[in-house]
Amino acid sequence: MARDVVSVRLWLAQVRVLGVLVDLAERLAVRVVSTVLRPKCPRCATPSGRVHGRRDNKVRDLEVSGRPVTLVWQRRRRRCRLLLVEGTSIRRRHRYVTVLVNGDTGEVLAMVPHRNAQALSGFLASQGHRWCKGVKVVVSDGSKPYKAAIERRLGHARHVLDRYRVIRWFAAGLTAVRRDVQRRPEGSKPASDPEVFRARFLLMRRPDTLDATERARLDGLFAAHPRLKAAWAALGELHGLYLAKDRKGALEALDRFADIYRTGQIPEFSDIVDTFLAWHEEILDWHRARRPPNGRIDRTDNLPQVLRRKAHRFTNYANFEARGILITQPDNTEPSSPIPQNREGSNSFVPGQGLTKRLGIRSEVLHTRSD
Repeated sequence: MARDVVSVRLWLAQVRVLGVLVDLAERLAVRVVSTVLRPKCPRCATPSGRVHGRRDNKVRDLEVSGRPVTLVWQRRRRRCRLLLVEGTSIRRRHRYVTVLVNGDTGEVLAMVPHRNAQALSGFLASQGHRWCKGVKVVVSDGSKPYKAAIERRLGHARHVLDRYRVIRWFAAGLTAVRRDVQRRPEGSKPASDPEVFRARFLLMRRPDTLDATERARLDGLFAAHPRLKAAWAALGELHGLYLAKDRKGALEALDRFADIYRTGQIPEFSDIVDTFLAWHEEILDWHRARRPPNGRIDRTDNLPQVLRRKAHRFTNYANFEARGILITQPDNTEPSSPIPQNREGSNSFVPGQGLTKRLGIRSEVLHTRSD
């Protein structure tokens, strides 16, 4: 491709000039962009062609004909491929499906029948080695079968637990302490301490989200129930795993939690400790994976639940999956029509041909009929 005149004039290699912003006798400002199509990720050094944002950086260049030159570099912010894995159900507590979401775009890749290692492993195997190699970060919901499939098929990727699920695990410890504290002696009426029970939602709030009135209410409660204060402080330190700026800060918060736990006031947190020890790498790697958000997977998980409530008699995986994929697509995405027939015997669905090419998915969509 021919170089533009300004690039030649400024001796810029692998740079294309988008336009001249300021052209005065005393200074020159030029907007430029790199011509490298697949630059390396600054964290993992893996070439990436996925752009998820742009920002301008101003760089002072050498003078040209006595005029100071400023390059306004339009940097493309790139991200390694992010895969989100979540389990949901067609009917409550049975007939489960595994939902796979493109974390970079929010698009549903597939809804695979069953919620086990075979379901996830089978889908990953069907996409081929090259596709799997492009996945750099996997976020799952803390399922052991999913963990086994990820270790088998995506061993090179960084596995991270969904932050929302982890916080729910942590909050269960405080709930157990609160239920024990609010329980009154047998024969008492009411059976539970009303003040403690009414504060159950307030106790789940982080310290940095409370106003003066709410904090004063909790202080009064803690004065009467020291164990409740210790449990609330412990949960706050566990929140600190995600509020910390980096992994080092998360480990410091974990040390503070350990100090509270060692006092022996909150034995109900023993299950939380065991769970953390089993998943500590996947929890702490949230920082090394550049703090992947969980909003997209929560949104995607909620929409099929709405669909399930509206059409509560779904008995066919194919119909549920096809409609689930349609309602979970981003607003600017329309599946192509008509929908082609899938390979015989395949239980996996992905968006239409237009989305298939853009997402790099090799599977096809089964033809679906309206109920």
